[in-house]
Amino acid sequence: MTLSLPSFLEDLIIFASLSSSSTDPVIAKRRIALRHLIERDGIKVIEPSSLVDPWDIDSIPDLLLNAELRKFGADTNFVFDVTGGTKAMSIGLSRVAAQVKGEMVYLESESLESSLRHYTFDANGALKSSPAKKITEKVDLKDFFFVQLGLTEKQLAPVLPKNPNEFGARFESELREILQKYADEMMYAIKPIPSEEIDIILRKRRRVAIVECKTGDSAKSVYGILQLNNIASERYLGTYTQKILAVTVNYQKESNRNYQMAHEHGVHVLELPAWQPGHKWSQAEHEQIKQLMQHILG
Repeated sequence: MTLSLPSFLEDLIIFASLSSSSTDPVIAKRRIALRHLIERDGIKVIEPSSLVDPWDIDSIPDLLLNAELRKFGADTNFVFDVTGGTKAMSIGLSRVAAQVKGEMVYLESESLESSLRHYTFDANGALKSSPAKKITEKVDLKDFFFVQLGLTEKQLAPVLPKNPNEFGARFESELREILQKYADEMMYAIKPIPSEEIDIILRKRRRVAIVECKTGDSAKSVYGILQLNNIASERYLGTYTQKILAVTVNYQKESNRNYQMAHEHGVHVLELPAWQPGHKWSQAEHEQIKQLMQHILG
């Protein structure tokens, strides 16, 4: 599945982001991957070759108007993405857009569906806003992990357990069968970074959730929370990736302190203390899982 943008952006030159001296290497790799996906659909993305001060509003017009934009003809249509970066960078880009009568776009992505707002300048320089347009295209998990972590399809192949009948492996396998019906797409047992493995990854429309499964003594500890916070941090998997800790114990009863820690770190705890290999899922368990999936994935 390609990362498509609304049709009115096709064949336009987009200044998708501005480089700054504070760019994190992980974020820099992510930007390159995202650019690759956008250009795969025939949209030309230009990133300025020089660094800008992300807190200096004037540095952005100086760079673009005096250097970068001069590389293109007078009839070029520009679209400026003012979604990311600092507020100063967005203001600076808007000033450039006003000078060249370019278009601006802002992506609203906090709700279940993403929308793109489109801004233009009239002949008198007044800013006009068009109604938000829903983006119906979805990024599949393959593209999600490529953009977030630079992983190839080969690297996303599941790392299967040596003993599939082992207690923990059985729990993951049987839980996957239940969770799959609530998602549009699922992956499992992948190692996005060498030190961590993700047990289950779910996607429904544009929402992504990862599930860490714990049994036995490890189901009573804080370790699952720490794993989820590491791999699902904003640095690795973005702001909106949901975290689920599935355990075969009454987690709150075992350690109310750990349960509170999970809540404080945005980890949803799925308690399944009655589970055993070959478990027959009860109506109450089905309802518990259904409510959690609807809350997280919509």
